[in-house]
Amino acid sequence: MAQIIHSADDDIVVASKQGVVMRCAAKDVPQFSRGAKGVRLMSLQPEDEVQTLTILPAEYKTVLA
Repeated sequence: MAQIIHSADDDIVVASKQGVVMRCAAKDVPQFSRGAKGVRLMSLQPEDEVQTLTILPAEYKTVLA
């Protein structure tokens, strides 16, 4: 589920199968380092899982705000 963030002004939107949606600024997510184990964007219940992850480009922010 790889996505490319083109700008620190982009937003990341994650949705779970149970309908939980989380949106955060890409600039708030730490970058991977050599010893990193990944980044947790959302805590899920044991029976839930990520349904989709989307990058919302900065130019769409003013339309959806």
